[in-house]
Amino acid sequence: VGSAEPAGLPGSADELPASDSAPEDDEPETPGVDELLEHGVPAKAVEALIDADCVTCADVGALSRDELIALPGIGPKAADKIAAALLALDPA
Repeated sequence: VGSAEPAGLPGSADELPASDSAPEDDEPETPGVDELLEHGVPAKAVEALIDADCVTCADVGALSRDELIALPGIGPKAADKIAAALLALDPA
């Protein structure tokens, strides 16, 4: 019992923080499209982005305004709101 605890604890402690820290590092860099809701983008437009397999703001940022407008459920006003929200989320 004594040897099982030291063998399990160091191995578990070493593995868990390493695997937990990697996804956390990615999350702030690539916010999900649901973040757009907090910046005035209509839910219908966010749903359209998800339906088009744009699940991160980086995915959305790769689309041109014309490509956004071509998606069902996104018109010119929504495309402008998306662009403004992307700038607010990543002004750099």
